[in-house]
Amino acid sequence: MVGWLGPGRHIMTYCIRAKREFNMVLLHPDDGSVESWQAEGSADKMRADFEGWDPKLQKILSWVPTTLKWKLMDRKPLDTWVHPSGKVALLGDACHPMLPYRAQGAAMAVEDGAVLGNLFSRLTHPSQIAPLLYAYETLRLPRTATVQASSRLNQYIFHLEDGPEQAKRDQEMRQAMHGEEGLNNPNQWADKRKTVELMGYDADEAVDEWWAERGEKEIGRLAVGGGVEPTRSVFVQQAEARL
Repeated sequence: MVGWLGPGRHIMTYCIRAKREFNMVLLHPDDGSVESWQAEGSADKMRADFEGWDPKLQKILSWVPTTLKWKLMDRKPLDTWVHPSGKVALLGDACHPMLPYRAQGAAMAVEDGAVLGNLFSRLTHPSQIAPLLYAYETLRLPRTATVQASSRLNQYIFHLEDGPEQAKRDQEMRQAMHGEEGLNNPNQWADKRKTVELMGYDADEAVDEWWAERGEKEIGRLAVGGGVEPTRSVFVQQAEARL
């Protein structure tokens, strides 16, 4: 992957399909585009947006005949992912859409599915459905909100105007490229702590720990009709405490 950063915009490029194709993603300020995945853009306008950038980039852009224009939309974390009926829950982009600057949108949806699958593998009675859905929300909402914020942070870091802050960013990113580790490096991929938190997540482990600490006692007993079904407030309160 090769990237170019500049005031208010940036470009990421990488090979796909066994290096048979070269993909370019160019981020720039919105100019009244529509919310779509298939709207056609203007190759000439694209080249004009990055006029004066690296000559290598200018050469690549000269080969692009057509473009697609995607409108990036951001959303704040939702208060809840579960319908009041306790019968429907949201997953993936439906409840935590995020900007693409950390490339984690699909990964978060996969994690959601893994957590739901593990939780519902323990289902033995219909009375457990709603509590299990709220447990899913408790386990997932704080993590996805953190990744959303991390993606938003990259948007700011990548698009700094020229100046002292931009120069400091470039210097610290350069150090990371040469193997110098450091917390809070503007290149979040070079921050070992953040990388471990992001890539070291184990959905099954998260569920197993939660089930041992709370789930078996509060939800497992519903299968035999014992106790009172946990309320939504119990699980949401735990989620808020972790944010």
